[in-house]
Amino acid sequence: MTDKILYVYVKLTMLLAVSYVCALLPMVVGSLIFLTWYLTRKEIFMWLGIYTIQVGMFLVGFGFLILAWYSRQIKRTHRVLCWWEKTGVVIILLLSNFYLAAGYVYLAVLVESRIKIIIHNRTERPLDTITLFDSKSEHQLYLIDPKERIIVYFYPRGEGAINVKVESGGEVKEALISPYMTSDGKDDSEVIVNQGLKIEVVRLLDGKTIIEPPMIGR
Repeated sequence: MTDKILYVYVKLTMLLAVSYVCALLPMVVGSLIFLTWYLTRKEIFMWLGIYTIQVGMFLVGFGFLILAWYSRQIKRTHRVLCWWEKTGVVIILLLSNFYLAAGYVYLAVLVESRIKIIIHNRTERPLDTITLFDSKSEHQLYLIDPKERIIVYFYPRGEGAINVKVESGGEVKEALISPYMTSDGKDDSEVIVNQGLKIEVVRLLDGKTIIEPPMIGR
C-alpha cells in the first residue's frame, strides 16, 4: 500500500513539474531572445523569436494537457480540494505566455517602425527648431541649447526619404538622413550640427559617417 501511495505521489509530482517546464521554458527563452534582439538588432534573433513563439504555443498546449491528466489523477485520489492550490500558479504561468508573446510582438513592431535619432548641437548658438520629416509625417523639437545632445525617436508614416531641417536665427538648412527607411537599426543616426549649420549624419550602426549630404538653404 505504501509503495502504491509513493508511486502516485511521484507520478503527480512529475506531472506537475512537466507542466511548470512547459510554462516557464518558452517564457525564459523568449525573453532572452527578445532582449538579445533588442540589444543587437540582428535579424537572426527575430527569426528565433518567431520560432520560439510557435514552439512555445505547442508547449503551452501540451502543458494544459498534462494539467488535465494531473487533474484526473487528483480526482482519483479524492484530493480535489487541493487541486487549485497545486495548479493555480502553473495555470496563470501558462496563460501568461499568450500575453507575453503578444507583448513582445507588439514591442518588436514598434521598435522596427521607429528610428532613433541623436541630435547634437556643436555650435555656439541655440537651434530654434529641429524638424524630422518624411512625405507624410514630421516631428519637431524646439530650442536645442549650444553643446546639447538629445535623443528622439521618429516614427515615419510615409515612403521614401527621411530628412532633417535645422533652423537657427532665421537661417535654415536641410539634410538627408536616409533615402528610404530600412530595419534592424540601420537608419538609427546621429545628426551633428556644426558651426555654420553644417549638418553631418553619422549612422549609429557602425559609428561611421557614411552620409555626407549637401546643405540646402532656404
